[in-house]
Amino acid sequence: MNLNELKKELSKNQKVKEEFETYDLTYEISQMIIEARIIKGITQKNLAEMIHTKQSGIARAERGISLPSLSFLNKIAKALSTHLNVRFSFMDDMKIKVNEKSQNTLQSEKRIVTNQNSSAHNLDFACNPITFKAEPNSISDTGGVYA
Repeated sequence: MNLNELKKELSKNQKVKEEFETYDLTYEISQMIIEARIIKGITQKNLAEMIHTKQSGIARAERGISLPSLSFLNKIAKALSTHLNVRFSFMDDMKIKVNEKSQNTLQSEKRIVTNQNSSAHNLDFACNPITFKAEPNSISDTGGVYA
């Protein structure tokens, strides 16, 4: 049994499922805080000073002991000169679908414009037919030679 199969099996129990989802979110947020702090080159102590809290508060958030509040996360984001981006996961899927629909619409519009340009060219040709002047000794439209 692999990890995904185990997760699926355990998720059948509603209480286990809720605990796992809470832990999963707490873990994800704790990793996000650690990564952001390291990328910015800031220690836990420095970050704590920047948001007017204790270093132990940052350590608890990074260990995933408890789920930090949005206001706490927002303070961290501001201290790291960024913003907090919260969204539901299905919105990422919807964004992809919207982008795909936008691309399909754009391609359809390009085809319409191309067809309209082609139609306009054909209309222009029909309204302004090309005329050829016969030169002396040229072939006529009946196949004869002009004298």
